[in-house]
Amino acid sequence: MYFSTLVPIAFAAAASAQLHQLAVANGKEYFGSATDNYELKDAPYKAILVDTNEFGQITPGNAQKWAYSEPQQGVFSHTGGDEIVNLTQQTGQLLRCHTLVWHSQAPNWSKLYQ
Repeated sequence: MYFSTLVPIAFAAAASAQLHQLAVANGKEYFGSATDNYELKDAPYKAILVDTNEFGQITPGNAQKWAYSEPQQGVFSHTGGDEIVNLTQQTGQLLRCHTLVWHSQAPNWSKLYQ
């Protein structure tokens, strides 16, 4: 009888918890997501992304890669990466950076691209 009383309570608690909460409760540091800047314009998407019950970490999908941070040789732009960094700072989420040099996303001007 004791077991049958606790099962619905335990199930209800797990069902109401969100992904990040469940990951932490199971000994993980976080549950995270990757995103690209254009996705941040979608308000319902962004509301879920910044929900710290769902995601405790965000990875910029492309904004910090070489092709985006130095699109022309010697001309740097960190605007896209900064937008995601600022978002994580506002929400208290962790930031993990993506691969800087990706074989298919090197700048057109680089020798890696050719």
